[in-house]
Amino acid sequence: MSEFSLVRRRSGDQLSAEANGLEVAWSLDCRRLVVESDSAEALKTIARGVCNAGQITLIRYISDLCNRDWTVSFTQVSRANNGIADRLSKMALEGDFGVKLFVDPPLEVLHMLLVDVSS
Repeated sequence: MSEFSLVRRRSGDQLSAEANGLEVAWSLDCRRLVVESDSAEALKTIARGVCNAGQITLIRYISDLCNRDWTVSFTQVSRANNGIADRLSKMALEGDFGVKLFVDPPLEVLHMLLVDVSS
């Protein structure tokens, strides 16, 4: 499997969510991954590796995950301009532990994807 979307609900720590997504992607044998996040603060923390003492273990863990034999990139997306992600995050609440894996786009967002692609 080379492409998938993992959506985690917004509650909880954003850095933990990023680490969780990386773990799932690795376990699914994904070797090229783009992590999209609407948290500029989390992305800056990951990129700089500078954080408060309580986060240092998590930042090191994320760094270790990223340094495995795969390509990982991080990008910021605007929450206001990403209705599809908002809808998927609401759907993730129905999954175990607030995590749901989508191999194919769910029917609930197909129309939104078609509109997005055509604009």
